[in-house]
Amino acid sequence: MAHDPLSFPPIARRQNYLTTQRGTYYADYQTYRQEIREDCLGRCVYCDSHENETGGQESMQLDHFRPKKYPEFDHLKNDPNNLVWACCGCNRLKSSHWPALGTPDTVSGVEGFIDPFQDNRRAYFDILPNGELQSLKPPAGYKIRLLALNRPFKRRIREFRQIQQSWLKQLASEAQKIENLVEHDKTLSSDTERSLEDIALRLRRMHDKLAATFLDFSLH
Repeated sequence: MAHDPLSFPPIARRQNYLTTQRGTYYADYQTYRQEIREDCLGRCVYCDSHENETGGQESMQLDHFRPKKYPEFDHLKNDPNNLVWACCGCNRLKSSHWPALGTPDTVSGVEGFIDPFQDNRRAYFDILPNGELQSLKPPAGYKIRLLALNRPFKRRIREFRQIQQSWLKQLASEAQKIENLVEHDKTLSSDTERSLEDIALRLRRMHDKLAATFLDFSLH
């Protein structure tokens, strides 16, 4: 499957997170909120909703990927390499679930979690035109069920992204058709050419204006 930049884009951790003068991680893991936000591109690593689609960064939380509840993960409580950006809903539903307890893995059988910094998440999910996520392979099905990834609001976000992208493509396509007509049709009068060029220009400007507000995945 070709990579769709709208959904589940690749993310990468920075090489070095902020440390104290002693070279240790800060005891308050919230210290890393901004760094983790940037590394995750402002998106929930579970449902992929962007903070701009869910009410801003106030709607997002830091999640301990390997839950801090368990003694075997005590050493990761303040480690930013174990932190991810998550929407409030997904963070609440994930809670302390971790099927792979007692192993170094993130998955046990068909249950578990996809490491968003290690795995291509688009290899695990298909996205239907209505925004619904479907499992391509485990543990995607487990995540869809546990985290209710197809709850109406999240499904609608993914659907509307595709609609917005379609509108922008259509505007660009119509402008291109008019520009091609003006360039190749030698029977057009000068007045007609100018009118068509004006229409194409307005379509291009409309496209650019909408593109600046649609699909806004920037970090404000």
